[in-house]
Amino acid sequence: ASGYYVWMDILEGCMGGDTLEKMAEAVSKASVILCCVTRKYKESANCRREASYAQDLDKPIIPVVMEEGYRPGGTWGWLGLIIAGKKAYDFSGDS
Repeated sequence: ASGYYVWMDILEGCMGGDTLEKMAEAVSKASVILCCVTRKYKESANCRREASYAQDLDKPIIPVVMEEGYRPGGTWGWLGLIIAGKKAYDFSGDS
């Protein structure tokens, strides 16, 4: 994205060094957090830590649903608490 620094931790080993330290640094420097919601994201311990830390820092969190058929509901658990009351944007390809 031109003019924007985008950080994603989707590739194993891409952060180098201490993973949690790099995640904390990225979240603390972020102006906004785009939470790309998938089942895999919800099941990731690191993603949970990252989202919780963003919430603790009062960072704006924008949920973006990226997985077809994955909708808000009882299966969202901790993730539902983090994004409760926020407008979720659907980029899943569902009609």
